[in-house]
Amino acid sequence: MVLFLIVPLCHCSRSVLYPVQSTVILLPFSRLRGNDIPTGTEHISCHHSCILSTLYSEDTSFSKGHSVYIAILGTGTMGKAIIDGLLKQSDTVAITAFDTYSSALDGLPESVSIVPPDEWFSSNTTPDAVLFAVKPADIPKAAKEIFHLQTRHKVSPLWISIAAGVTIQTFSSLSSEKQRICRVMPNTPAKIGEGMSAYACTGNCTSEDTTLIETTLGACGKTIAVPEKLLHAVTGLSGSGPAYVFLFIEALIEGGVTAGLPFHVARECALQTVIGAAKLAASGTEHTGALKAGVMSPGGTTAAGLRALEQHAFKHAVIDAVLSATGRSAQLGG
Repeated sequence: MVLFLIVPLCHCSRSVLYPVQSTVILLPFSRLRGNDIPTGTEHISCHHSCILSTLYSEDTSFSKGHSVYIAILGTGTMGKAIIDGLLKQSDTVAITAFDTYSSALDGLPESVSIVPPDEWFSSNTTPDAVLFAVKPADIPKAAKEIFHLQTRHKVSPLWISIAAGVTIQTFSSLSSEKQRICRVMPNTPAKIGEGMSAYACTGNCTSEDTTLIETTLGACGKTIAVPEKLLHAVTGLSGSGPAYVFLFIEALIEGGVTAGLPFHVARECALQTVIGAAKLAASGTEHTGALKAGVMSPGGTTAAGLRALEQHAFKHAVIDAVLSATGRSAQLGG
């Protein structure tokens, strides 16, 4: 006979336990260690419940009911993209946001609370994470002010910075206390849940912090942990990369129109070509060079088009764009 344990799904936010929907998982006792098995009416610890929900459910997004509270400073293009991505992919994240420019607050979803930072820590609810989505030059003033509020209210959220080029050391130096800091480089496709976010955390960040980062950013697309020294290069590639791709799409459309296609036809063909090619490249392990060769035929149209691109040093121009953006990221970091 096999005994099963019914485990209610839950999510933890440090010391607070948030029960969510009544979905259950049937787990054989044999899959649990002895000290994981509850006695009486107790349930297993929240930590293990979260792990189990990750292991045994294909849907690793937040469950029903707010389980994460995030405060966002800066609602420009990237701040709004992250907010949109979070809200579209999850209904369990509560967001508070603020920007010193009132115009930047226009167009925020109604579910986002617009509250100034001096009120973020004044109630019984403290953000699990505070995300800085301001310009690099604005980080020193903004961070010092919020760190002061944090110290006064004796709270310790996870600090997340998406400011290009601003290192963890620079960010940390703005506080008199040792902080848990995560530096992230996302990109604008986060707005539709197709972002790419690379991150690096300080050594004192906990496993719960990493889970929070992965889950939060995962709601906006894909995530990858990298050594901090690589984040400048990530900025030059995926951080700035969408602009390179948009320029390429623009050029494809204009090329199609110049060749005689109506604009709407050229746009549709260009967009689907880029989407399809990206999906094909991501679908397997075949090298992009081999995929490129698969489109070509001797003396054919593709060979003629690629020759024209190489005559204008297309590949080298893209490489130089990534390197130039990488260098600028390092400059912004001081």
